[in-house]
Amino acid sequence: KKSSFTLYFGLVCSVIALRVILTGEFILVYFFPGIEWNLQIKAEFLTVFGGFTFFMVFLKKLFSNDFSDGIVKFYFFSAVFFSLLSIILPVKISARVLPLYHGLIIAGFFIIIASLVKAVQNRREGAVYILAGCLVLIVVVVNDILDSNGIINSVYLFPYGLLLFIFSQSVVLARIFSDSFNR
Repeated sequence: KKSSFTLYFGLVCSVIALRVILTGEFILVYFFPGIEWNLQIKAEFLTVFGGFTFFMVFLKKLFSNDFSDGIVKFYFFSAVFFSLLSIILPVKISARVLPLYHGLIIAGFFIIIASLVKAVQNRREGAVYILAGCLVLIVVVVNDILDSNGIINSVYLFPYGLLLFIFSQSVVLARIFSDSFNR
């Protein structure tokens, strides 16, 4: 139970990998040419809801004293609600609901930053690296959200931000496992 954060880190990485398969070059269509477009788009939307939720839970498990249980539960139930809407509603309507969740993500980023700053102040192991990785990831995700909603004209930066984020997480996880091995 103490290292359940690794499960959620794995879930975050799995959802992100699925998102990469579903977007961009549409790798899924290459392997399954008969897949329906609306099913692919709905799955893409689900990766947004699931990815952010698992990300929040991962950080909560890693820094349990610095993240609010109530806020993490709010994001969990919001993701369930938006996922159900996405599954039930036609793509044309659920696509209009997605920007609402994007707003929740941006608000969640402020919560994450505040919680990680608190973790750094409380001298939690690896908090500085996690904060640095999250700041990079937040900047690129906000860029991509603004670009996808037509607010700015930019390039898709998520893969690059993700690489830096995963590197920072890997450093922290390696230190945690190394310290537990040495004990």
